[in-house]
Amino acid sequence: MREKISLISYIVGNKDWDVSQETRPDREPLSIRGHHFENLQSILYDKAFPNPDDNAGDMAKRVTQKILDSPSILYRTDMLGNPSDSGDELKQKLSRYFLRFLTLPDDYPVEILGAAPDTLCLSCPVYPNHCHSESHNGANAISGEARYVNLFIDYTKENSIAVKPMRSRNHYRDSQKHRDTMVYGTDLGTVKAFLKHIDPMVLKGEVPRKYP
Repeated sequence: MREKISLISYIVGNKDWDVSQETRPDREPLSIRGHHFENLQSILYDKAFPNPDDNAGDMAKRVTQKILDSPSILYRTDMLGNPSDSGDELKQKLSRYFLRFLTLPDDYPVEILGAAPDTLCLSCPVYPNHCHSESHNGANAISGEARYVNLFIDYTKENSIAVKPMRSRNHYRDSQKHRDTMVYGTDLGTVKAFLKHIDPMVLKGEVPRKYP
């Protein structure tokens, strides 16, 4: 008998729906926050090495180095726990996340998040950090993430790909109430096809998207 695990609680319409289901633990959805599309697109385009392990490690090294090079002591402390930390623990966790993204099968379940900590956020060795705060996930964050999510949703509509819209109920360390944000259920193959399809400059918001 397969192990029953609780994945996350959602609100669908006016009803609470617990997505607890009988499934293998290794099929728990990979969650992706909108602005993390940029890193994931880079790792698909910039295949500097012949094997996924090295490509995942290279991307983890670049992301970690960007944090280490930040002039903000507050940001480095938030991400590393200590602004003088080497970043090795973060780099190892990021590498595991990027390797999963590269090697999981195309039918693996994925959740696209409007504004909530995703699997990459949970790789951070500092818990809870800024990703788990109300200020980082409030109205401004939801608005900012919406551009990325809308690009993905437009792609699925134009290609007649079904996604499952839901609402995620999140509770942040500095909030007294839940915040509900949109979640879209899809699969990894669709995400990779979207990231290979969309112009990187459009994804980053550097040029507007041209609609057919």
